[in-house]
Amino acid sequence: MGDGIYAALAGAKVCADKIESIANNLANTQTNGFKAERTSFSEVLRAGMDQSYVAMNGATADFSTGAMKHTGNPLDLAINGHGFFVVEGRYGRGYTRAGNFTLNSQGILCTQDGDPVMGTSGLISIGRGEVKVGGDGSLTVNGKNAGRIKIVMPVRPELLVRRGKNLFSLPAGAEVIEATGKLSQGYLETSNVKPVMEVTSLISMQRTFELLVKTMRQFKEMDSQLSRQLRT
Repeated sequence: MGDGIYAALAGAKVCADKIESIANNLANTQTNGFKAERTSFSEVLRAGMDQSYVAMNGATADFSTGAMKHTGNPLDLAINGHGFFVVEGRYGRGYTRAGNFTLNSQGILCTQDGDPVMGTSGLISIGRGEVKVGGDGSLTVNGKNAGRIKIVMPVRPELLVRRGKNLFSLPAGAEVIEATGKLSQGYLETSNVKPVMEVTSLISMQRTFELLVKTMRQFKEMDSQLSRQLRT
């Protein structure tokens, strides 16, 4: 019976992890450029025993493109196709699809969290004036060249690691190349989370979790009954 409890416990842990992932997706349905998290599972053979259980392999990001939303804000940028904006934050270089940018007090193009957005030649200083952004990321302010926004694509996108604040990071030495995606000014890429699908999955996981918890209680009660019988 202990083996049954162990298998049920492993299943409940998987359900709890999946529920947490779904909850995070649902919390970011309105987050610009957010990429839904997908979890995968596999059957694992318990060491030294002829018994298997379910375990989570890990979580990966779904990099499919979200819908484009027109805002009319000249500092809102969306990438059509492959690519990521490059930002420099307190924890190093990051990559994002969220293009709802702003200017800091020095007139530097930044994310909403204040991380500078990188251009092909470094920081992007815009200041005041009419901003125009071309499909290739080229910037002009009042008709004068102001640099070019850097858009890159990892050679191995599976190496991207979610690090919070809608940013991803790459391990040291990971190669990036110039992206083929084109920019649309005055647009934002919305979250690619599908709420109906997530809610359906959440309900299913919650029911499975409750069933597994009930199963563990039943196994525990059976063990208790057996112990009482053996003592009499």
